[in-house]
Amino acid sequence: MSVVHTTWKTQRFAKKLKKDLETITSLVWEDKTNPHDIENLLDDFSNNTSQFEASIQRDEAEYREYLGYINLAEKKWGGYEKLLQTVSRDDHPDSKEVEKFFSNADNIERELKKLWGFTEEMVTDWYKLTDRLEDVIKRCDYNTRFIHKESQERDSTFSEMSSAARQIKKAKRWSWRYVSISSSVWDRSLRKAHEYYEKWDFSRALDAANSAKSIAINAISDAEDADRREQRRRDEERRRKEEARRAAARAAAAAKRRAAERRAAARRRSSSSSSISFGWGSSGGSWFSGWRM
Repeated sequence: MSVVHTTWKTQRFAKKLKKDLETITSLVWEDKTNPHDIENLLDDFSNNTSQFEASIQRDEAEYREYLGYINLAEKKWGGYEKLLQTVSRDDHPDSKEVEKFFSNADNIERELKKLWGFTEEMVTDWYKLTDRLEDVIKRCDYNTRFIHKESQERDSTFSEMSSAARQIKKAKRWSWRYVSISSSVWDRSLRKAHEYYEKWDFSRALDAANSAKSIAINAISDAEDADRREQRRRDEERRRKEEARRAAARAAAAAKRRAAERRAAARRRSSSSSSISFGWGSSGGSWFSGWRM
């Protein structure tokens, strides 16, 4: 059985067995040695040999467990290192916590290299080294989760800020028509959101973005209401003008009709008067002429 992966404790046990065996051998060659003493020593040596073999097996089992942990730690570190590289290449600002992760990344890598080196050395206790590997794994896991969580919060906040900016743009278009709203209100809120975002204070950035978005949405609602009211007013005004036009047209037609009727009546009266005057003139002339004769 290989002793490369055994601990120093097992190695000291091996040296003791070797010394005990040398003692037994020397006693065997002595003439005055009591056979019972040799027999007792051999029994002790046999028991110690069994314990030594058990110690070797235990060391090997602990070593295999250590290899499992170090492979897992290497995998965790690989994923974490790749994530750090991705974060370093994006255009978003890094939080102070993430900046610490970058500065401490070399420490994790050095620790992992040291722990890899122990696989080819004699060690004191594999379990103590495994504890150090567990610490590396925990740090990689924690930092990875932290970055993912922070990235999700960052992306969600950025999305809300973009949505607020779109609503503000729409509100500004409406404000040019029937309502006048000071854009400084929502612009100030959105500017605050960007400031908090740059500081990775996503909670406040989200609140400021939502405030700006809410102001813009309310402004749009007010503008739409004003637009509908203005449209109704204009429609009503057009309707009144149309009714007035039609009433004027009807009045003009009625006046024209009455004028025509008056002219027709006047012509009839004029015609009747002419007929009566002509009749009186003929009769009177004949009577007067007879009287004179």
